Amino acid sequence: MSGFDSERLELPSASSGALRARCRGAWNLICELRAAGKIAPETDSPAAQSGTRIHESRAAGEERHEQIMLDYSEKKTAQLLTQIEEDLVAGVFSGEEPVLIGREERLWMRNGITPLSSGRYDYAYRDEDWTLVLIVDDKTGRVEVSEAADNDQLRELAALAYLNFPRTVERFDVAIVQPWITHEPSIATFDRFEAELAVRLLRLNLLQISDPEAVRTPGKHCGYCPAIAHCEENRLYTGRTTKLSERIKAGELDLPLGERGKKFLDSVLVAERICSEIKALYKTALENDSDAVPGYYLKEGRRIRELVEPKMAFERLGLSLDQFLACGSFSLPALEEALALACGLSPKEGEKELAKLAGDLIQTRRAAPTLTPIGRRGRAKEALP
Repeated sequence: MSGFDSERLELPSASSGALRARCRGAWNLICELRAAGKIAPETDSPAAQSGTRIHESRAAGEERHEQIMLDYSEKKTAQLLTQIEEDLVAGVFSGEEPVLIGREERLWMRNGITPLSSGRYDYAYRDEDWTLVLIVDDKTGRVEVSEAADNDQLRELAALAYLNFPRTVERFDVAIVQPWITHEPSIATFDRFEAELAVRLLRLNLLQISDPEAVRTPGKHCGYCPAIAHCEENRLYTGRTTKLSERIKAGELDLPLGERGKKFLDSVLVAERICSEIKALYKTALENDSDAVPGYYLKEGRRIRELVEPKMAFERLGLSLDQFLACGSFSLPALEEALALACGLSPKEGEKELAKLAGDLIQTRRAAPTLTPIGRRGRAKEALP
């Protein structure tokens, strides 16, 4: 496993701003583990790769757009992002003709010619006179992040824009777009004084994390740290949570509620993640050496039988069509996509066409409820419009 991230040159990026702000010692541990090949770059995760495909598709232009293979969900996300971009740009520049600065571009902070840190925006626009710029970060996942005004990543992007864009810029608008959370972008505005302050805060953070003795501080933010399974401070944090959980289960303590309950539940969810990460490490160890952990082995996964040629199976089985169809279920997104392709429609039009032709045959049921934190805008919507 290679830990080197060539795009960022193994230097801090704005995407790690929130973690670096809350745990100064995390960066040293992450670098150490990546150098040893024990953790992969953050771009290696399936979620990150899906986001990359969506961003590349939107940045590719019409001539290459179709060459990037997206699944149904990724196509829908890309469409939502395009729609939101049009509305956002029109609102920020209010009637003016904005100029696209670029897409998927990385900005750098340097000391002379030596790079210190960077940040990549998804797209940026400016007005004709270079007095107003809009910098946007698209989030393609379903985990809510901080509002723009409190978002460390956007603050660092504003700082980098201040350093890289012409000095004529008087206003830096930074926005975060989360189409699976809300269709309403979150926007923060920095004037030149505030952007310069953001630069100073970034320089201070880079100085703090460069200290080899920088302290690691466990907390809710550990859930976003790639080094979570290797951090001794987090193991102690998780251990305290586990002991308290055992006492609650035994009836020695009441279940904490209110604000204390919120903090405790935060720690429980972080503990769940670290346990999951550690189990994955043990699995890898046993894959490499079956005697690595006495008393444990990797049991072969259960066999899953799949019918790959349903039409041919139907012809051979001799069942009636009703009997055959009663044995399976259908993916509505796949049906919408197939209908769109068959009728020459866009995915959005395919969704509407299926609802028109067979809407009365579609039932909605709810899965089991999940523990979900209340976001800054309140409870999440039950469904997107």
